[in-house]
Amino acid sequence: MTIVVEPGMVCQGCEQLYPDVDVRLRARYADVGPGDPADAPCVGCGKYVTRPNPPRPALYHDIDCQGCDARFALSEQDLTVGQGMHIACGRCRTVTVVPDTVWCPKCGLHLRKRGIPELVRDATRSQR
Repeated sequence: MTIVVEPGMVCQGCEQLYPDVDVRLRARYADVGPGDPADAPCVGCGKYVTRPNPPRPALYHDIDCQGCDARFALSEQDLTVGQGMHIACGRCRTVTVVPDTVWCPKCGLHLRKRGIPELVRDATRSQR
């Protein structure tokens, strides 16, 4: 049997299960059963992943250019699922590297909830 752990059972800050997750699971199981994995969002990114072609909302992450003080917005719609990309700054032409690690490590279908600017910064610095 598969028991679905929902995002409300995971701390949004550290992404660890809450200490009382067993109580929450028992209560949910008593009310509605184990849950259907097809109806549960990804614990890693909070988005639904089992639909055939999940909608990709225009959620933006601000990225700093590593050559100047310019900022640009990165959207899931700008990327190919599971891949990274290189972006040239419109002001200074410095190439910023968006690594494939920006994707959710749990489902791989959506951008991570947090930490993307740091991943981009580190990937760009390692390319120099």
